[in-house]
Amino acid sequence: MALFRKLFYRKPPDGLLEICERVYVFDCCFTTDAFEDYKGYVGGIIAQLREHYPDASILAFNFREGQTQSQIANALTEYDMTIMEYPRQYEGCPLLPMEVIHHFLRSSESWLSLGLQNLLLMHCERGGWPVLAFMLAALLIYRKHYSGELKTLDMVYKQAPRELLHLLTPLNPVPSQLRYLQYVSRRNVATEWPPLDRALTMDCVIIRMIPNFDGDGGCRPVFRIYGQDPLQNSDRAPKILFSTPKKSKTVRHYKQIEHRRAYNCEIMLSKVKIPLHEMLSSVLALEDSALDVDQVDNLIKFCPTKEEMETLKIRGSAKLKRVMQTILSLGNALNQGTARGAAIGFRLDSLLKLTETRARNNKMTLMHYLCKVLSDKLPELLDFWEDLLSLEPASKIQLKFLAEEMQAINKGLEKVVQELSMSESDGAISDQFREALKEFLCLAEGEVRSLASLYAGVGRNVDSLILYFGEDPSRCPFEQVVSTLLNFVRMFKKAHEENCKQQELEKKKAEKEASEKMKINAADTGHLLQHEVRSVK
Repeated sequence: MALFRKLFYRKPPDGLLEICERVYVFDCCFTTDAFEDYKGYVGGIIAQLREHYPDASILAFNFREGQTQSQIANALTEYDMTIMEYPRQYEGCPLLPMEVIHHFLRSSESWLSLGLQNLLLMHCERGGWPVLAFMLAALLIYRKHYSGELKTLDMVYKQAPRELLHLLTPLNPVPSQLRYLQYVSRRNVATEWPPLDRALTMDCVIIRMIPNFDGDGGCRPVFRIYGQDPLQNSDRAPKILFSTPKKSKTVRHYKQIEHRRAYNCEIMLSKVKIPLHEMLSSVLALEDSALDVDQVDNLIKFCPTKEEMETLKIRGSAKLKRVMQTILSLGNALNQGTARGAAIGFRLDSLLKLTETRARNNKMTLMHYLCKVLSDKLPELLDFWEDLLSLEPASKIQLKFLAEEMQAINKGLEKVVQELSMSESDGAISDQFREALKEFLCLAEGEVRSLASLYAGVGRNVDSLILYFGEDPSRCPFEQVVSTLLNFVRMFKKAHEENCKQQELEKKKAEKEASEKMKINAADTGHLLQHEVRSVK
């Protein structure tokens, strides 16, 4: 049967992606770009679909925002098909209640089971991709096309650019979506499905990533738990059952570090029998009585590395962020009226194209205009490059060489272990050699583990930096990001210097013209006085 389907497989129409048999997704769901002629875009796809499947009956699902009629509904009004719409979020989370998920799955299964001529079209409005991806994964598991929640969800998310999820939501929806997919997977073994509401206890909340909302790397989380009011069974609307206070008199600041490193730091701090704030005051006051030598050495081990501080400087630069916002505004202004006129971001390599876009007189580039706008309206941002001084040394780092060196160190350590193992059969003649080798291994293994931990931390920081700029770490290497930013800084400084020189030349030219004009006026005044004097005589 599978071979039969393969032989008679038909490529889906342009603009549609086939997720599984008879289930298609509009490719506009995989981008944030707006279409100039959206109705024409949808109409062209439906026309091709009708041509491919003239006898097909089509059911369209749309995940929308708000209660007004959606774009897709307007575009499909002239076609004979049913449209079912669901919200693209629930209380700000990219998930839907279990009863809504159940309704979607039963509706899809029922429609596809009615006949082989029935097709499903899936669509979401801008920002709805996370929910659409989850619903597709749930449908694939529900119909037993795939097994394994993580594998299925990952497969669906790979249909869109990796950075799209990070652009659409600051939250990571995957853990919650996996938990809900497990409910779908258990439908055959559970006594009741969809699962009934049950009481949950929240023991611990781990924040893996803290969004940099205010430029200082901090935030004040507010936890809210929504649910149905147990005292009003008739009211199904969600209510806030619990909420942490928005403000607190005691504000504590924390910085996120790698989990294992944080764990080791906690062990070390547990051995220090003084409160953390008192220890901090003692360190800043250089009081040698507060900590012994071993404790000071351990504290030094947990200090931020040079690479971490440089990465944080780039990601934490508020000025760079505002410069990027200005560039985006200029780009949207230039592209106003086109599909690119409402972009929410741009590729990092677009920074290098600012010098390629020129004015009609061919004298000024977009980079010069950017410098002029910042100089006139936001002069405090002109020195943003001072936050990025670490780019120059970072550009000399080659991660490939670091990986090769790390691999060579690991292989070297393996050879030492092998040598020690082989020497066991040498007898008494190698006793001294083995003792020396064991002593060396005790030190070397600890150093290599520490080095491996640092290397892994560098990798995570590099990925975080690349994702911060909306790029995919698998397609945009660290060297390219640093090189692009460094070249942008150099071009910006050069354009600003040229603007200053041009402004100085124009100033001198204006002064010269004003001086010559004054001389001409003075000469004319002199001639006029002479003429009047002669007339009097």
